[in-house]
Amino acid sequence: MMRPNLRYIAILVLCCLSALARAQTPDAVQWSSLSVEQQSVLQPFAGQWADIPATRQQKILKGLERWQQLDSTQQQRVKERFQQWKELSPQQRDALRERFTAFQNLSKKQRDIIRENFQKFQSMPEAKRERLKKRWKSMTPKQRKKALKKMRDRH
Repeated sequence: MMRPNLRYIAILVLCCLSALARAQTPDAVQWSSLSVEQQSVLQPFAGQWADIPATRQQKILKGLERWQQLDSTQQQRVKERFQQWKELSPQQRDALRERFTAFQNLSKKQRDIIRENFQKFQSMPEAKRERLKKRWKSMTPKQRKKALKKMRDRH
């Protein structure tokens, strides 16, 4: 008599898990439900929009929203960086992805230190930045490691 009850419980659990999985999956966005402005910007996706997974559609729409909030100068900078990305070799792209993942895996404090150092570097006069780049490129891996340690120890 216990066996039929276990079957019902198993079926109930599977139904609940299935419903939970469906609830966590975003609904696909119909092309016709997009605004005219969204359709205009996303025109390259028009023919394949229905075939794009719902989670990817949501990411695209979120990116579009961010894009629309940028001013024209920021949009131009993004376009230039995207063009630079397209010109990279697959190996260079993979290396950048790995570096980005490594950066994301750092603690918030470590990421903040890196951002702060980058801002300091960017605010330097061009000539000084070029001298630092040249010096960095001339260093051995051991010297670079020592320099990085010295920078980390300052914080």
